[in-house]
Amino acid sequence: MEVILDASAVLALIQNERGADRVAEALPRAAISAVNLAEVITKLVRKTKNPVLVRRNLDLLKLRVQPWDERAAHQSADYAHLAASGLSLGDRACITESDISTARILTADRRWKEIPEISARVDLIR
Repeated sequence: MEVILDASAVLALIQNERGADRVAEALPRAAISAVNLAEVITKLVRKTKNPVLVRRNLDLLKLRVQPWDERAAHQSADYAHLAASGLSLGDRACITESDISTARILTADRRWKEIPEISARVDLIR
C-alpha cells in the first residue's frame, strides 16, 4: 500500500465528483482504515437510505481495508489535539494509518495541507 484514502476521497469517487479520477487511479495501491470506511458507509446510507445498494457499490471498488486495532487506537492519541481544529475521529484514523503504514494520504479536505505535522504527506484530489 502506497496510499491511504480519506473518507472524502472515497465519497468523491463514488459520487463522481471532481477529483474522482485521481482516486480511481490510486485504488490499486491504496487502502482505507476501517474507521474511515464506517464513515463512508454512514454518509452514503444517510443519503441513499439504502444500505444494500451502498454495500454493493462499495464491494465493486474492492477497497483494501486496514483493521483498526488497539495499537492504532493508542497511536491516534498523537493527533487528539486536531479534534479542536474540526478533524473527526475518521480524519484522525486516516492520519494515524498513514503513520503506521508510511503511506501518503489522499483526501479532498484542503485544510489538511495547513497542518504542519502532516502536510508533507497529504495529496489533494482537487
